[in-house]
Amino acid sequence: MKTVIVACGGGIATSTVLVSKIDELLIANKIEHKIIQCQIIEIKNFYDQADLIVAATPIRDRVKIPKVIATSYLTGMGVEQTNQQILDALRD
Repeated sequence: MKTVIVACGGGIATSTVLVSKIDELLIANKIEHKIIQCQIIEIKNFYDQADLIVAATPIRDRVKIPKVIATSYLTGMGVEQTNQQILDALRD
């Protein structure tokens, strides 16, 4: 099972949109997963549990796990590229 941290500034509205898109993508690609939804400032609390971070804004922390900035899910532009980045990061 893969664990994805999904974060935005407030941890509520924007990250909920991202969670919905990511969940659909991973289900469609038969990737068993768990999503941790949080605020950007809370990400560090979950590093040791996650395989990927997907955020609505840039992440300034240096992390050893892959990260994807998914503003395309909000703008509608570049969605396929974001989807591919997420899938590539989660495939073994």
